[in-house]
Amino acid sequence: MLSTLTLAGCGGSNSSGGKSSLDAMAEKLNQKADADAQAAKDKAIADAKAAADAKAAAAADLANQGASAVSANDMQRGSKMTRGGYLQTVLKGGIRAEQKLNLFQVQHALDLFWGLEGRYPKDHDEFMAKIVEANGLVLEPLQEPYEYYYNGEDHQLYKVVKQEAIDAANAEAEAAKAETAE
Repeated sequence: MLSTLTLAGCGGSNSSGGKSSLDAMAEKLNQKADADAQAAKDKAIADAKAAADAKAAAAADLANQGASAVSANDMQRGSKMTRGGYLQTVLKGGIRAEQKLNLFQVQHALDLFWGLEGRYPKDHDEFMAKIVEANGLVLEPLQEPYEYYYNGEDHQLYKVVKQEAIDAANAEAEAAKAETAE
């Protein structure tokens, strides 16, 4: 009977290397756990680098956005009304109509300025002083991260990305890259 137990491997050590089969199995499990931990660490580093690259790309896209014409859909008020329904549709329609009227008033004030002065405002500062403030117009806030910009060359009101938003996006991308470098 003793010979049967020894042949079955129930003894304390095997004859091949002096290690028990349990020690060998534990060593294999430890190696697998170490390999899994290293794979998880490598995946986390790759994910962090991918996130940093995505933030850098988003910052570059934000910085490279050019000016575009302002429309009522660009304004902040009413932009969060996304659900359907009769009441929200009526409310949003009223808000958009008011915003379009505001843009028409800006254009009308520009036309009046041209009629009186024989020219359009030369830059954004003159536009704000002699068109918006002089006529008591209120430019409704645009959705983030945009702000108004009057181009004196073509006499149009545009939306441009705020410089602070570009700087913040670049700083966030740099911080993410610094994290992955460590």
